[in-house]
Formats: sequence, structure tokens, C-alpha cells
Amino acid sequence: MKDNRQFIHLVTDFVAADNRAMQPVREIEGEFAELYDDDERFEDLQYVLAMYDGSEENHKRLMSECRWALRELTKTGSQQPGA
Repeated sequence: MKDNRQFIHLVTDFVAADNRAMQPVREIEGEFAELYDDDERFEDLQYVLAMYDGSEENHKRLMSECRWALRELTKTGSQQPGA
């Protein structure tokens, strides 16, 4: 099973930077696909990542989903995929 530290790092950096650049989003999407593609907890994040176009509306939704995912992943016992 792949370690999710890189995913958490990418998402944390994205949220902290509040940046609309496409490159970090594609990196997050790539890590997400390896770790959480079949994890129902993150269906909304998966959708927003796939539809992201850098618009204000998409950006706000992605920021919200990323913050939620970080909270979910940093709960005790949820550190690894499928936990």
C-alpha cells in the first residue's frame, strides 16, 4: 500500500498557497488516483479535481474539498488509504 504523505503534502501546500495554477492540481490528481480512486469518502474531491479549470467557483470548491480531505486524513486511524 502506498504511503499518503506526498498527497497530504501536496494538498497542504495547495491550500496554503491559495493558488489557481493547474500544475499543483494535476499533481494532486495524480497522487489521488494512486491512493484514493476507489475510496467513497473522497468522491466529491475526485469530481472537483477532474473538473477543475481554475475558475473562481471551481477554485473555491476545490479549496473546500481539500480542507475537508486534510481533516479526514489527519484523524487518528485515517492516515493511510482505505483506513
